[in-house]
Order: sequence, then structure tokens, then C-alpha cells
Amino acid sequence: MARLLFADQLDGLHADSMLRTEARPNLHARRLGQLAAAPPSNQQILDAAKAAYHANSEAVDASTLSGMSYALSPPGQPNVGALNAYNWKSQQAAPITPTAQQVYAAEGMQAAVDAAKSNSSIYSMTIGISESAQVILGEEGGIGIAIELDKSGDTKGMGYVAGKLGLDIDVAINLQVGLWNCKPEALAGAFYGLEVNLDLEVGVSLGIYMTPTLGTFGFSIGVGAGVGGGATIVGGYTWVF
Repeated sequence: MARLLFADQLDGLHADSMLRTEARPNLHARRLGQLAAAPPSNQQILDAAKAAYHANSEAVDASTLSGMSYALSPPGQPNVGALNAYNWKSQQAAPITPTAQQVYAAEGMQAAVDAAKSNSSIYSMTIGISESAQVILGEEGGIGIAIELDKSGDTKGMGYVAGKLGLDIDVAINLQVGLWNCKPEALAGAFYGLEVNLDLEVGVSLGIYMTPTLGTFGFSIGVGAGVGGGATIVGGYTWVF
């Protein structure tokens, strides 16, 4: 059995020595009422993140490898460039949705799409970019187009912030693939989780996110993005537009 891509990084983490950051509150988008009265500990978040990754590793690893291969390929580079050149500050999903759908439908991404569709707990996939403070509300996270994995093909613009992570982004190959356990219209809410990075042919970041009660919420795979410091416990929120 092949070694899981992120297993060694996750197994090497120690909760008591990890930095913990949190996105600045946004009372509407973050829905603070959803948060538990007592936030989970670093150890609880780390344990939940490890369990979530191992339960969904086939889809996460396929998205990592497919996203990396696509972002580096001649057919993929124009679409990756278009995603990075788009003015995401406009919060308008329609103009960039055809580009995201082209990435989603590309031959090089089909292993990722097929693995996500075969996972009964994944309902939508996001195609977009990792972003830093310049675009996302003074924080760092990701933004893109969420595509429903059933036959409806419904889409929504979707973003998330997870505090100051120290993202190191190579915009030439910056592509983010998200896997979520909600349909696009239901993706807004609060989360806890962790970010870890892996050095393959390029830097790759993995975000593993849980609901406030530590149920699995989703994953973000950032190709061409690394996390400063190696790994961070995070708190943040998602929104749709």
C-alpha cells in the first residue's frame, strides 16, 4: 500500500508546540453563534484533523497530485494564469466560473474529480487560488468557485479566511482545489483546523477543516503555496457569494 502523501507531516506534529491563529471576527459571515462555548484544544483539533485526513486520503491525495500536475502542464497554465489574474475583490462569480469549470472538466483533473465523487461525504469541489492579505479581508486563505458534485452542476463563489498563516505563494502555478462536505449554497460557516505544507515538485499546502463540534468540514489543497513555519492550528470562516 502506497504511503499517504501527508501522513508523515501529520504524524510528526505536536499540539503543544504548534502556533494557533484565528481570523479576525466577522459577525455575519462567521456566524459566531455556531461556535462551541469552550473552543477545542490544539490536541483535539490535531486528532480530529488526522482522523479526517485518513478517512478521506484517497480524494485528498488525488486532488493534490492532479492539481500539481495540471498547474505545471502546458494545457493548464493558461487557466491557472486566468484564475490568478482575475479580480476576486469584485466578489463576482460569473465571469470566472467558465474558467473554473474548464479546470474541473480537464482531463488532467479527472482523477481528482472521480475520487471526490466516489467519496460519499464530499458534496462539492472548489477550483480557485490561495490568497494573501491583498485580496481577502486582510487575512489569508483561499477563494474560488464551488461546483456541486452531483449532476446539477450548481456553482457558487466561495472563499475562506483562516488567520495569518504566512502563506508563501508562487502565483505562476498557484491553484487551489477544495473538497467540502456541503453543497455550494451551504458552505458558509465557522471552522477550526490546521494547515500543513509538503515539498513535492513544488510547495503544496493542505488545510484540514472541522466544524465547531469537530465534524469534518472540508479540505483545501494549495499548489504553489507553502505555510510559513510548517504547520499552524487555525480558526476561521467561509462565505459564499
